[in-house]
Amino acid sequence: MIKYDLSTSDQVQHAIGVLKEYLLFHSKQEFKISSQLEARIKKTINLAESKITTKATNQLSTTKEEYFRNINSPFNLFSDSRKSIRNYSEEDIPIESIKSALNIVLNTPSACNRQTSRAYIFKNKNQIKEIIDIQGGAGGFGYLANKLVVITAELGVFGGAHERYQAYIDGGIFAMNMLYALHANSIACCILNCSNAPGKDKRLHKICEIDRNEVFIAMISCGYPTDNFSIATSHRYELNRICHIK
Repeated sequence: MIKYDLSTSDQVQHAIGVLKEYLLFHSKQEFKISSQLEARIKKTINLAESKITTKATNQLSTTKEEYFRNINSPFNLFSDSRKSIRNYSEEDIPIESIKSALNIVLNTPSACNRQTSRAYIFKNKNQIKEIIDIQGGAGGFGYLANKLVVITAELGVFGGAHERYQAYIDGGIFAMNMLYALHANSIACCILNCSNAPGKDKRLHKICEIDRNEVFIAMISCGYPTDNFSIATSHRYELNRICHIK
């Protein structure tokens, strides 16, 4: 079990820095957040700073040209250059560009080559908004998405309770490949989780017109970035934190 100590956990310290940046950003924009939310954030910050002082984080400013500079570079540079992007222009993404990315993703490995992952591309802005509103995690930027890719996995090919997680494993690999493929096609995107309660799943199945034998894996909001935009800082663990040699 991971134990988080504010004085040693750089991940927790980063989270506190993000909360500070959140307050500063809204203050500079002269945008009043709810007093209840502000009080909860300040309480969390004060609790943390009783043990250690943390500076506010800063989003990374970049350009469209710089962001896609490494899409043809060796994989380590290409992979490191992909980030979750939430700033999209109004430029339309041709459906063929999304399908071109999906064509790359067809080589995704799956258990026994069952290939259970499915992708649904939504292009109607009103429908995208309705789907994202149900998902609930993209209120600040989801309305900017030009296309939305909903990834599911079919349950019907799995044979018993011992395979209950496999659809999500295969679907997760498929989703990661899709993120890389979109990046390779110069399309900015942000993955949105689908860890839904049953009621939310029912609503999504209905509005997306997706069969009930498919489970939701993730959604990916897509768009071409603006000429200049910011990227959220996402702290990563050092290798020795996650790699264990036995």
